[in-house]
Amino acid sequence: MQRFWCSSCSKTFQNDYIYTSWEHQVKTMMVDFLSQGLSTDEISKKSGWPIRRVNKIILSLELDKG
Repeated sequence: MQRFWCSSCSKTFQNDYIYTSWEHQVKTMMVDFLSQGLSTDEISKKSGWPIRRVNKIILSLELDKG
């Protein structure tokens, strides 16, 4: 896994997510949360994921529909 460092904000990030089976499980959970009508804040609290990650997963689901 390759990590990158942003010189302007000093944060690190990775481009690729390696654990594809976990990714599928996360997307399934997200679809379930969304079908319950939960907001991103509610999903974040219920799952323990940061709101930024919740938004990223939702975007990924929208792109998969594409």
